[in-house]
Amino acid sequence: MTVRAQEPGTRCTGKVPVGAISLSLNVTTVGATSQSFLTIWAGGTRPDASSLNPSPGAPPTPNAVTVDLSVDQTFDIYNDLGNVNVVVDINGYYENHAHDDRYYTEGESDHRFVRQASTIDLAPSSFHPVDNGWDLGAFDIARVFTIAGRRCAVAPIDVSAGTIVTAVAVNYQNFAASTTLQVRVLEAELLDDRPIGGRIISDATVVLPSFASDLTVGLATAAATDPTGAGDAVVHHVEMCTTNDRVAVHAVQLTTT
Repeated sequence: MTVRAQEPGTRCTGKVPVGAISLSLNVTTVGATSQSFLTIWAGGTRPDASSLNPSPGAPPTPNAVTVDLSVDQTFDIYNDLGNVNVVVDINGYYENHAHDDRYYTEGESDHRFVRQASTIDLAPSSFHPVDNGWDLGAFDIARVFTIAGRRCAVAPIDVSAGTIVTAVAVNYQNFAASTTLQVRVLEAELLDDRPIGGRIISDATVVLPSFASDLTVGLATAAATDPTGAGDAVVHHVEMCTTNDRVAVHAVQLTTT
């Protein structure tokens, strides 16, 4: 049986717009002669589904059904066995519509949930010398001339789980022919109030050209994890190490996504 959304001679005539694509129905069966089932669908190949299950002697039995409409605004009703009276009430209809500017498009929504690039700026005052290997000044953090060997300084950073550090920009002054500077982003537990070592998130070792002042380096990266996953004392930090005592770092900037 095929039913028109605007069946002539019914109260639905002129009530369902031509742009309707589906209907919200209340379907009731009365007087079934056999145990059966009804399938209500938009025409074409009938799906293997039951919309209602009438049975002999049962009182009028309603059920809510949402059905798509075919291109000519019709839907079909199939009764599997016997005879049954079917009453169809239309509660409402659905239409396609263009969202106005109160809504985001799919592309705009995807963009809002993609992690955007940002930067973390670290001034000299952000760093803490390790083993007194660096001297913290007002405008830079310089390697202490009288202390030999590889020395490091660390600075805490606030990053969330999933953050990736993609590059580091170092503003520095180097007075030697070449200075090897290692910059790493790590997460570790605090040791004597200072994070030392830990899981490497990003790592880069570069040779600073003499007398240059700015250098941006790409980093081998891994995503930061949730600090609470490894204990409340876990922190993220930047570790800067060098063996040369003739370099001063003015600022460090991390690019993250």
